[in-house]
Parts: sequence; structure tokens; C-alpha cells
Amino acid sequence: ALAYLFLSGYLCRTAFLSVHLPGAVGVILSGFLFSYFIQCDILEGRDHLQGLAFFLVLLTAGFEISLSDLKPYILVYTVLPSTLEFLGIASFAVHFMDFTKVEGCVLATTLFCIGDGLVIPRMGEFGRQFPGHPMPRFVFMFAPLEASYALTLF
Repeated sequence: ALAYLFLSGYLCRTAFLSVHLPGAVGVILSGFLFSYFIQCDILEGRDHLQGLAFFLVLLTAGFEISLSDLKPYILVYTVLPSTLEFLGIASFAVHFMDFTKVEGCVLATTLFCIGDGLVIPRMGEFGRQFPGHPMPRFVFMFAPLEASYALTLF
């Protein structure tokens, strides 16, 4: 059943892209439609799918990182602000929203990462407008490291 879900998601994505619509909408639509038919199968395979998604995201982030560009200051720029933001969100959730410590940490791990899908395309545009500027390369190093850090904390 999950194979049919993946196949229909791919076909819907392809159909949406062929008419110049966002492919992610087609994938979400197929998942929504299939949720009525194969809900039990999805729930049974959820842990396996989450593990697979976790592995694929870390693998993708690892492929985006060049070890020759990885300097100690980039690690500090990645870990320090991310950790402070994580701690700030978690403490706000615990003290002001009456979350437990675990719930606050889960909320913080889902909110503190910048989101590669939002930042990377904008940095690509910035790099084309200002060739030779170091900011896009720094963000291309920073975003996957931060995503890996967030997934590791989660």
C-alpha cells in the first residue's frame, strides 16, 4: 500500500509540474486522498518511514557539505546561535505556555531550524545578482549543518 502511495505521489507531482504548478501540492494532495484508504498501513509503517526520512535528510545534508570548506568558525556560527535559539524557545514554552520540559524541547527542535527550502533558493538568487559575494556559500554551508544539528537533537 505504501508503494502505491509513493507512486501516486510521484505521478501527481509530475502532473502538477507539467502544468507549471508546485509539485509539492500534488504530493500533499495524493497523500490526503490516500489517507482515507490506507490509514492502517500508514500507521503500521510510520516508524520505519520516519527512520528512513531521518536518514535521507541527514544524507542529503551531508552531500551538501564540503569538508574543505568546513572550518571551526563555521561550526561555531552554526551551533551557537542554533543552541541559543533552541534554549530560548524551549524555556519560553516551559515558563509561559505551561509545557513540560520534554514538550518544550520538542517544540524547540521543530522551530529553530531555518528551513533549507526557504533560504537556499533565495541565496541562489542573491549569488546570481552579486557574483563572488561570500554570503551564499556561507549559507549553503550553514543550512545543512543546522538541519543536521536539529535532527540530531530531535
